[in-house]
Amino acid sequence: MPISKPTPPTSISSRRSASPSPPPVSACSLELWTSILTSCSPFDLCCLYRASVFFRGLLLSDKGQRMLRDAFRNLGLPSCLAISRLYPSETLHLPESLKPEGEEDSMMFIFMMCAGRCVMCSGWAGLPPSASDLCLRICGRVRGGCSCSSHKYTHPNWTYTNSPKTFFLPLEAGFWMPYHVDDVDVASGSWRPNNCRTVVEASSAARVRERSCHQYLVRDLEDAMSDICNLDIDVYHLETDTPWSLSAWSYDDEPSKELAEYEERAKVHEALETIYWAILEWRKRQYEAGSLIRQANLNVLRTIAEERGTTLAELQKDDLTQRILAAFSRDLEHVHPSTFRYLLRTAPQLSNQSKKQPRQPPHRSGLQSVRDIPIC
Repeated sequence: MPISKPTPPTSISSRRSASPSPPPVSACSLELWTSILTSCSPFDLCCLYRASVFFRGLLLSDKGQRMLRDAFRNLGLPSCLAISRLYPSETLHLPESLKPEGEEDSMMFIFMMCAGRCVMCSGWAGLPPSASDLCLRICGRVRGGCSCSSHKYTHPNWTYTNSPKTFFLPLEAGFWMPYHVDDVDVASGSWRPNNCRTVVEASSAARVRERSCHQYLVRDLEDAMSDICNLDIDVYHLETDTPWSLSAWSYDDEPSKELAEYEERAKVHEALETIYWAILEWRKRQYEAGSLIRQANLNVLRTIAEERGTTLAELQKDDLTQRILAAFSRDLEHVHPSTFRYLLRTAPQLSNQSKKQPRQPPHRSGLQSVRDIPIC
């Protein structure tokens, strides 16, 4: 039998400097993971579903789906089943994948409500959709929210002009154009979802929507303009100070197929918008219920700032700290001081590494650093 070569001795300093790789998630028993995940919010569970094959398989099991449904229900998130019962005609045109399955919400609806990519940073955001078509999501970074609300990315009028009295787009666009509402508007005491849409009779043959708390993505407006410009319409229809309707434009007095397509878009958008209104109501309730929790979490961060000889405002500039604050405010939970101490200690190191090695686009698989953890 060959004699194995002895391993060279290592000093205490070399042992301390070694950085062993973290144990795989499968090192813990399934019972232990189940116990841990039962205390997570549905947003965290849906982000974990995207994080690895192990969590995906765990959450797709019968026990995992029950766990996710219970977490979704306990946080009071809008239920598609309840919305469909309250507004049967408005939700008739919902996509089939989002419609309830028997007496329960579909898993696709729950995943859609709890996690998706941020439109600004492309990272995973554990939050409900932020637009009326349920396709826009903004993470908890202050910089991302401010950028999305800037004139570079959004426009206040669906007519796509600087004046709501000038109509580049037809009246029907007000019924299919997705919009999003800022948290500042939702937090105001007088705000209600109905403020976002008022149907006004513009003429005997057309209706127009006026909104008072909306923002439209420039890319959506440009796509709508491109669709309209591809139609064989005289320019004077677009550059007008009076509302114009696609229904008044047709070939040989026959309804155009484009008009039929836009009418279908409007029906689908109305169904999705009904869910979005419920999301806005939930956001308003969470904001009102979490005022004391947000203040308590800021006090924890203020204590850490005093210990480090800096200011609260300086610590709040860190993107990861903003995501942590937003996640705990979202779940109405108090943060432990050790969470901030650990994250703030690693944040400068990660910032220096990012300067030397630019981050790759967020389509890679796996989590590469602390900042990739889909917290919010």
